[in-house]
Amino acid sequence: MQYINPEYDRLSSEWTAMLDLDKSKKRAEELQVMIAEDNAQIPVISDTNLTAYNKKKWNGWINQYGGIIGFDSACTIDPAGSDTDNDLLRIGLLKEPDMLNPLGTGFTETWSIISKIYSGGMWNQPTALFRYAPVSGELVPFLADGDIKYDDAANTATLKLKKGIKWHDGTELTSEDIKFTVDLIKEFEVPNFKDSVDFIEKVETPDSHTLKYFLTDKSANFYQKTMMMIILQKNKWSKIAAEAKGKEDPTKYLTQYQIEKPMGAGPFKFVEWKKGSYILLEKNPDWFFKGQSLPMGKNKLKYDLKVDKILFKLYASSEARILALQNGDIDICTIPAASRDDFEKNADMTVLEWGNDWVDFIGFNCTKAPFSDPAFRKALHYLIDKEFFVDKLQQGYAVPQYTVVPAVNLFWSYQGCPTYGKGMSMADRIEKAVSILKEAGYSWESEN
Repeated sequence: MQYINPEYDRLSSEWTAMLDLDKSKKRAEELQVMIAEDNAQIPVISDTNLTAYNKKKWNGWINQYGGIIGFDSACTIDPAGSDTDNDLLRIGLLKEPDMLNPLGTGFTETWSIISKIYSGGMWNQPTALFRYAPVSGELVPFLADGDIKYDDAANTATLKLKKGIKWHDGTELTSEDIKFTVDLIKEFEVPNFKDSVDFIEKVETPDSHTLKYFLTDKSANFYQKTMMMIILQKNKWSKIAAEAKGKEDPTKYLTQYQIEKPMGAGPFKFVEWKKGSYILLEKNPDWFFKGQSLPMGKNKLKYDLKVDKILFKLYASSEARILALQNGDIDICTIPAASRDDFEKNADMTVLEWGNDWVDFIGFNCTKAPFSDPAFRKALHYLIDKEFFVDKLQQGYAVPQYTVVPAVNLFWSYQGCPTYGKGMSMADRIEKAVSILKEAGYSWESEN
């Protein structure tokens, strides 16, 4: 946006080095208000999606941003009938994964598979050393045993790893695996994860369940990215890294390596990938978090892992996927708004609406007139009828946005920002915009 504001720059630079989450949250709110008052960009809407599922097959889906077909749902939903030893969850996907290498793929739907195999990740609330609690977005320890201990003088961070975490081959996940992952990403400058480690000088492992990070800078990314990044098994990936070092482009070789049998420590194990047809996962009975709980609002969410297998069925078109859901070939998938009525008439189906974690906005080059004038940008903001966008253009499948952070992100989004024009008629909006411009010194040849 070419937004130039020395005070904003100063506060945001301090913010990126805040490791205290309470202080960081307050500063984030302050920064959101500054952007809203200066109108460096105009947030318009955050759209919502629809998912339909067969309620005669599964109950207890978790409706949160990023979608209901996520990690938490897969680990907590219940079979609608009596429990068996072969409860199969069938999910319809549109895009076939490009690969199952977490270092290289950027497809969101591919990550919906990978996130259930590995610990940590990149998309949709990774479950690594730390993770966001379901629905609330509160940051909580996951693989980590308790909170991080900082030494401000030495600029180090120390944490403990829970015991009993196993890779799918039965070996224990230790601090050496995490140190190896950090070192690997630093050495090969892996693009998708580079900003998770570029402020880390080194990692030491005093014992198999202790990690000590030596930081070059204090960065909020330590919590938001380093503590949530992918964790790779040293035994498997050290061999791939050794091969990569002998190649002309080591980073490309590493990130494009075709993983035939992913090795993770997550709740599900990889079984089979039949190209063009399906990917099959099965339950990991040794998953360290099975039977444990996380806070979800005022309640607890128990990860009882009643799904025995997940079958990701691949479809070439949205129409084919919708037909598969209607015919009972799959249990759940996202649906277009035009199909909502059909699914709501079906007694076997439930339709849920969920919010996206991004914002559609109007942006400016804030260095060029008239957009360089905050008064002009403010006047323009009053003319944007966000309720019209929601009601008429999105048929209700969106929410108006008054801050640059999506409203569904309950932890970070600040709802105390100015709500320019909310509830005003267009005539009132125009009158307000004209008064702002007149006060700023603008004039007209004619006001007709």
